[in-house]
Amino acid sequence: WQDKVLLCKRNIEPRFGKWTLPAGFMELGETVSEGAARETREEAGAQFELEGLAVGLVRNTMLM
Repeated sequence: WQDKVLLCKRNIEPRFGKWTLPAGFMELGETVSEGAARETREEAGAQFELEGLAVGLVRNTMLM
């Protein structure tokens, strides 16, 4: 992707019509990398090779 970011336009609430990174829930027994790869394939139909994944925690205080 050479310095590009893959975004998906949401088709459901919350935030219908907004742009987001491919995201979703992890399945039981799935690693973070496996979940990220599966969600990217499911939501964007992207074919890719995952070379590394940085994981962090983001807290949305607007919804609290």
